[in-house]
Amino acid sequence: MAAGLPVSIRGGGHSAAGFSVADGALMLDLSAMKAIRIDPAARIAAAGPGLLWRELDAVTQGFGLATTGGVVGSTGIAGLTLGGGIGYLDRLAGLTCDNLLGAEIVTADGRVRQVSDDADPDLFWALRGGGGNFGVVTSFRYRPHPVTEVYGGLLACTADRASEVLRAYREVSAAAPDRLALYAGLVTAPPAPFVPERLRGQRMAGLIPVYFGDPAEATRALAPLLTLAPPALDLTGRCPIRKRSS
Repeated sequence: MAAGLPVSIRGGGHSAAGFSVADGALMLDLSAMKAIRIDPAARIAAAGPGLLWRELDAVTQGFGLATTGGVVGSTGIAGLTLGGGIGYLDRLAGLTCDNLLGAEIVTADGRVRQVSDDADPDLFWALRGGGGNFGVVTSFRYRPHPVTEVYGGLLACTADRASEVLRAYREVSAAAPDRLALYAGLVTAPPAPFVPERLRGQRMAGLIPVYFGDPAEATRALAPLLTLAPPALDLTGRCPIRKRSS
């Protein structure tokens, strides 16, 4: 730039490392660019870089569709996509970048380029997981997938059973169907009405299963997990594809 300033780009602004802003830099704030266009017949979702995943999910789910996105609804679609992108659907549908069909990008020379496998394929390849250093993406085109039923939630055991829970996670994950996403971690039980009083505030070893399909199929898929690590807290059930807000 003529002023010699570095440039930072803000999409959803979720970056924990603060990459959306930089000291002494010019910030290009794209957060107001929230246009969404869905072609359900062709299964294409065109989305602006300022969208959050919960906003994109809300629209695609109106058509019974979804694509792999962040597990937190306040994550911006741009940063996650350009970083590769993991999410609950990745076992079934691949990473976010695997579901990117094309993008509109403004490069450093001021050119507006439409990139895809057929147009500027090298630049398109670089965008899919290479980070945000190849230009400013002003539109994404995704391939959404039919997703109508989701079953999942939190299974938690007391922290003293953490090794048992992680062994169950390893064994079930190795043989799990692609429709079952499974996560493990240490959590603190919230002081919420749906949590038994004796468990509130306790450190727990948690498992988060998410099954895409019929609840009866989900019950069968989760049965080995419940046998290997019977939970002290079971908050699973039918749930929306939309992610939690934070």
